[in-house]
Amino acid sequence: MPSTILLPDAEKLVVNALLSLPALSALGGRIYTVAPKRRTFPLARVARFGGDPWHTGHPYWLDEPSFQVDVWAQSGQIEAYTIAEQMRACMAQELIGSWPEGVIVNIKVTALVQSTDADFDPPKPRYRFTATMTMHP
Repeated sequence: MPSTILLPDAEKLVVNALLSLPALSALGGRIYTVAPKRRTFPLARVARFGGDPWHTGHPYWLDEPSFQVDVWAQSGQIEAYTIAEQMRACMAQELIGSWPEGVIVNIKVTALVQSTDADFDPPKPRYRFTATMTMHP
């Protein structure tokens, strides 16, 4: 009897891959899918907001998740931009390949957008971008 194919947990795959990259050491391991209640800055959040598996006319094998990536800084816009661009560059250049949770075969990232977070007092510098990936088990 054939086994059922399960797609990778996309958020877990991406966060664990990013945590393994020395180029992101400025975040001190603070890359989350949900920001913790007690926050130490800088930090990043990677959250899936959409994307569908490719299964129409194909085997249930490929997933194409879309992510929103937010990077908050402690000391200002320059720090937020620098860390966000490092994260975006790492995603675009270093994540394609095989990881313990699955295989990433394609990545498209979008522009960085400055979006100061007024939920904090004083407001925190933040940059955000999105990424769409193609992955499989």
